[in-house]
Amino acid sequence: MSHTKTTTNWYIFGAALTAITAIVFTIAAAFGDHFHVFSAAGLWALAIVLLPPASLPRYDLFSPWSFIILSIVVGLTLRGFYIAFNYPNPEIIDRLFVRGEAPSFFIFPAAVLLSGLITMVIGYLWKPLQKKTALSQASLRIFQAPRLYTFVIVILTLSIVSTILYIVLTGGLDSRFISAKRTPIPGLELVGQNYKSYGGLRFMASLAIFAHLLVLCDLLKPDATGRKWKILLALLLFLVACAVPFYASVRSVIVNNFILSAAVFYYSSRSFPLLKFATAGLVLVIAVYFMTLLRAERNDSTAFSKFNPGKQAFNSLILNRNQIELTKTAHIMHAIPDVLDYQYGKTIAIWLAAPIPRSLWPDKPLIQPGPIIGNRVYGQFRAGVPPAFVAEMFWNFHLPGVLIGGLLLGASLRFLDQRFSPAQKQKNRNPAQIFLYVAAPMMFGFQAISSNLGYALFWLCMNLLIATLILKFTAPLSKITKVAS
Repeated sequence: MSHTKTTTNWYIFGAALTAITAIVFTIAAAFGDHFHVFSAAGLWALAIVLLPPASLPRYDLFSPWSFIILSIVVGLTLRGFYIAFNYPNPEIIDRLFVRGEAPSFFIFPAAVLLSGLITMVIGYLWKPLQKKTALSQASLRIFQAPRLYTFVIVILTLSIVSTILYIVLTGGLDSRFISAKRTPIPGLELVGQNYKSYGGLRFMASLAIFAHLLVLCDLLKPDATGRKWKILLALLLFLVACAVPFYASVRSVIVNNFILSAAVFYYSSRSFPLLKFATAGLVLVIAVYFMTLLRAERNDSTAFSKFNPGKQAFNSLILNRNQIELTKTAHIMHAIPDVLDYQYGKTIAIWLAAPIPRSLWPDKPLIQPGPIIGNRVYGQFRAGVPPAFVAEMFWNFHLPGVLIGGLLLGASLRFLDQRFSPAQKQKNRNPAQIFLYVAAPMMFGFQAISSNLGYALFWLCMNLLIATLILKFTAPLSKITKVAS
């Protein structure tokens, strides 16, 4: 039996087992503890999104759909069990998620959410499976070392300078500002010259991750030379790319950078170094928990004594309002239209204004919908709460938006998979193709379902543009003809 067939069988087994467990918890929710509506919804959601890998004869670990599964596992399945069992305590669960509502409050939103996931799966599986070609003449690019490392050094210098300027302009290295949220939300009036997010500096600093991926792709070529200094350079670029996110307490960016690096190894190496990445992943979880501790305990002189990178590190992943999530979806849906007006596509279209600097448009409207949700639904005055895909579609177009939007998102993810993703283990792996896929379309599904669709589309277009321009400079088109997979 082939490796691909065996993997598919495991996905089938996982989907079937999850569905059976979901039935058990659905019965428990109906006839026992009604709070099992959360665990049942999380299990049904997982069973639904496991259908594509269980149905397709070929499925990559770093497929765009895998990041849909990741968001579901964290935001719905694991978090659903936390809520159902009031873990770690009822006070935290009620404050963060339930907010005093009865389980019946969440039943209709759960049905809407699961319906959106079903149409997403239909959209993803609708297009017949096509045989992937490895490298077409139009996309085959070969890195030229002098150009590549000239670009890398320029980007490294630019990113370091931008990082230093950002830190200096937003509080310096005072401990009160390290890994702290930068901007209060004073009634959501984030307009005028008094509000400065220094987006340009953050963007320049973030370019280091593109250079990091370039070096990794070149380093992992079978015929690569100078591996030792390239490893050090790749590590330095990764640390620079994570400096501003750590300083500004943007934990998701650091996790995202780690996943991008892992994907390059997956597609470039003949054997994926699972143990090494598991170890690095553990270090990452500890670092993210440390950021959480700094954010929450910075005014407590005993903060470091509370540093316990065990179950608390895992709890920090679950006990928040990030990712797609049932209770958040329910609170947003019930806030429409009394607290939140229907947007009719505004939360998506507003991202067309994102590239315009606030210095040129002082009264530029708020781009991110998260602060609006955080302030009006949850009464927060710092940071925000990303609506996630289903709630955002309902906020814009009610139930038709959820169903049609899910269908379109699923079809879009399948298109990105077929068009960009390299075939893992193929004989002629092209580093430029791996770079383009990992840097841009791979994470689109995660951004779309977990955060905000407008942001995901903006992020996809921006990263595709940046990655394409980088390749035009560092890897000019080759005249080699088409290579079969």
